[in-house]
Amino acid sequence: WGYATLGRMPGAEAWAEMEAAVTRLSKLTNAQEVIHIIWGYAKLGQQPEATAWAALEVAVTRVSKDMIPKGVAMVLWSLAILGRELGAQAWAALETAVTRVGPAMEPQGIRNIMWAYATLGRMPGVGAWVVLEAAVTRVVKDMNPQALANVLWSLATLGREPGAEAWAALEA
Repeated sequence: WGYATLGRMPGAEAWAEMEAAVTRLSKLTNAQEVIHIIWGYAKLGQQPEATAWAALEVAVTRVSKDMIPKGVAMVLWSLAILGRELGAQAWAALETAVTRVGPAMEPQGIRNIMWAYATLGRMPGVGAWVVLEAAVTRVVKDMNPQALANVLWSLATLGREPGAEAWAALEA
């Protein structure tokens, strides 16, 4: 997270040590730490090695129940930037988190989650879709033009039309 925030790629030796630490310590990480680790990979444009990725998938499965709305959006955004999907168990846990935090999402989080699903070419599950559609309806009036454009692009890319209430909110 620190290197990514500073916009600086660590040297090869430091990178190797960090990858080993991710693998070794992922069992001890909390939700915020997992979010920042995955975001750091995405921000630096670096793919995790196989063992680090496997450890992160287990960690996402374990901590997604504790993620806040912004954290869920950051993980999904990071997955889309990395062009990676989680395994079935971790994905199910993350979708459950989307469903849980959806009512508290803000415009940027909704935009990022919708964009991530579309970029990954993955349709949200039924529960996640219902919550995301309700969230779009609730906050569309607070979206800036870019966020609105991203949501509409996401819907078009996914080939999914929202219900009448969401359409009315989007067109208002």
